[in-house]
Amino acid sequence: MQKRPNLLKISIYFIKKNKKTRKKSCFYQKNTIFATIITPNFYITMKKEDREFLKRVEKLVYEQMKQKHVNCDTVCESLGMTNQSLRRKILAITGQTGGKYLLTIRMKYAKELLAKGRYAIGQVAMKCGYDDANNFSRTFKREVGLKPSEYAESRKK
Repeated sequence: MQKRPNLLKISIYFIKKNKKTRKKSCFYQKNTIFATIITPNFYITMKKEDREFLKRVEKLVYEQMKQKHVNCDTVCESLGMTNQSLRRKILAITGQTGGKYLLTIRMKYAKELLAKGRYAIGQVAMKCGYDDANNFSRTFKREVGLKPSEYAESRKK
C-alpha cells in the first residue's frame, strides 16, 4: 500500500509560503506609497483606477473637514461602499488602514495651512476638522514629529 501525503503538512506548507509572499508584496507596496506621498507626484506609481479612487476619497475628506466630522463611516456613505470594503481597498492600495489614511490627508492639509503662515494653530485645527486645538496639536506632533508651532516656524525660515 502506497503512503498518502499528509494533507495537514501540505496545507501548512502552502499557508507559510503564501504568507511570505504576501509580506513581500505588502512591504513593496508600503514603500512605494510612502515614496509617492513624499514626492510631489503623489499618484505616479499607482494604477489609474486606484489613483482616481484615492482622489475621490481625498476630495470627500476635504469636504467633510469643512463640516468637522471626518471618519471612515461618512466616507463610506458618500462612496456607497461598506465600511469593511473601503478599509480593505485603502489598505490594498496604500498599505495604511482607512483611519490612518484619512489622518494622513488631514495632516497633509494641516501642513499646507501652517506653511502658508496665515492661520493660527486653532484655526488650522478647525479647518482640519478638529474641535479641540490641543487634540490637534498632540496628533500633529505624533504624526509629523514636530509641534504645529515648530513646524510653522521651520517653514517661515
